[in-house]
Parts: sequence; structure tokens; C-alpha cells
Amino acid sequence: AYNEIRTNNSYFLKNRGDSMRVNALKMQILMGKKNLTIKELAYKSAVSRQTISCIKAGKSCSPQVAYKLSQALDIDMQELLE
Repeated sequence: AYNEIRTNNSYFLKNRGDSMRVNALKMQILMGKKNLTIKELAYKSAVSRQTISCIKAGKSCSPQVAYKLSQALDIDMQELLE
């Protein structure tokens, strides 16, 4: 069960079991710069508020979630990762 993730015209095959750690501080700073609440980021990224709250608390997430968040925040996925 592999999913294809596209970032900046590069393709990555990631196993569903893989997890990534988003830099929570960077995410919060970007949310502040864009005046986004968790609820607004959740709507814009199609990621649940609970998942975003967990990421802010330091939990890891799937590559798909990291990609959705990076797209919603208008940055490259690598910039959002620790």
C-alpha cells in the first residue's frame, strides 16, 4: 500500500506506515503570519483540527498530512519538516 506524493515536480513513494515530524514552531509561526487559526488551517488543508493539535504538541504525522499542511501554508514540504 504505497501512496505517491508530489512536491515541486518531484515524486516520492512513501509507505503508509512512514511518519514525519513537522516542525511545530515553524507551523505556528506560519499560521500567525497568515492569521490562520487551527480551525481555518484544518479547513484549508483538509486535515482534522485534532491532527493539527497533535502535530503542534510534537506528534508525528503521515507524509500525506505533512504535504497537505505545506500546501495550505504555501511552502515546500521540506521547509515544514524538522
